[in-house]
Amino acid sequence: MKKLWPTILAICVVVGLLWLGWELLTFIVGWVSAISSVQKPVLISAVALLLVPIVTYFTTRLIERRRSIDAITFAKRVEIYDKFVRFFMSSVMNKENMPENIPSKSVDPLTFMYEITPELLIYASNGVIKEWGRFRSDAAQLPSKGNEKAVMVKVEGLLKAMRKDLGHSSLSMQDGDIARLFINDIDQVLGKSK
Repeated sequence: MKKLWPTILAICVVVGLLWLGWELLTFIVGWVSAISSVQKPVLISAVALLLVPIVTYFTTRLIERRRSIDAITFAKRVEIYDKFVRFFMSSVMNKENMPENIPSKSVDPLTFMYEITPELLIYASNGVIKEWGRFRSDAAQLPSKGNEKAVMVKVEGLLKAMRKDLGHSSLSMQDGDIARLFINDIDQVLGKSK
C-alpha cells in the first residue's frame, strides 16, 4: 500500500496540472476573442516582441550548456575508447610478433571489463552502451559456445559504435572492414572473397 501512494500522488499532480493548463488556455482564448479585431494585430506583435527574446535567451543557454557538456565528455570518450582499442589490440596480437618498442602490459580481461564499464556507463553514448552489453554477453558465453566469429562481430559492432559516437560515419563500412585491421584472415573467417 505504501508503494501505491506515490503513484496516486503523481496522478493527482498530473491531473491538477492538466486542469490548470486547460483553465489558463480557456481564459486566454476568451480574453483574446473579447479584443476587437483592430487591436488583435497590435496585441500579437507586442506578445511576440516580448516572447521572442525570452525564448531565444533560454534556447541559446540550453544549446551552450549542451555544447559545454559535449566538449567535456568528448575528451573523456576519446580516452576511454583509446584504452579499449589498445587493450583489444594487445589481446589479439601475437606476443612473440609484437615490436619490442611496444610495451606489452598484460591485463586480465575480467579486470579490464570491471574497470572500463563504469567509465562507459558515465561517458559513452547509448549506442556504445548497447553494443558493450551485447559484447559482454557474447564474450561471457564464448568458452562454452566456441563461437569466436560471433564475438568478433560484436567487437566490430562495438568499435563501429565508438567511431560513430566520435562523429565518424559508418555508411560505407562493410562487415569485416574494421576487423581487417587486426585479423589477417578475416575474409576466410567471414566466408568472403576479397
